Amino acid sequence: MTCEGLGQWHEQPAWQVRFEERTDRHNPISDLVIGGRAFGLRLRGRAWILADSYQIARLESDLADQIPKIRLRLQHEDIEYRPVHFEEGKDEIWLPSSTELYMDFRGHRFYRRHRFTDFRLFSVTVQLTFGAPNRTGWQDGRKDPKKKHRPVTVSAKSVEN
Repeated sequence: MTCEGLGQWHEQPAWQVRFEERTDRHNPISDLVIGGRAFGLRLRGRAWILADSYQIARLESDLADQIPKIRLRLQHEDIEYRPVHFEEGKDEIWLPSSTELYMDFRGHRFYRRHRFTDFRLFSVTVQLTFGAPNRTGWQDGRKDPKKKHRPVTVSAKSVEN
């Protein structure tokens, strides 16, 4: 990682930090899974970190090495974050507000853009209960002898503050 100095992001002072995943360690930030096989994506890029709060405001990343086995030649992603305030709490959470993705994969070029709005804050309580098999059969009354099932009772409820 290298700090490139203090710059600007939407007229706010932001540290620009360049990063690149090391070649001597195999612990990628991102994987691409194809046919059940994971291909580690070694990334490099730049982060804009707000000087006053140290929040990541923007993250731009590129594929550091092509992956010839799956013909992945290019992957560029640009993510912008923004503070989101919820009526339920007084906290703000920095969440992605938009992302753009460019790829050159298997001879095809792709571009995707997503914008994120209308975030909802919620919590869920889950309780798992494991019990003995139901001897009367499955919900529709038929048993499937080919499948081995382990009955699980799951109950969930929404918790509102």
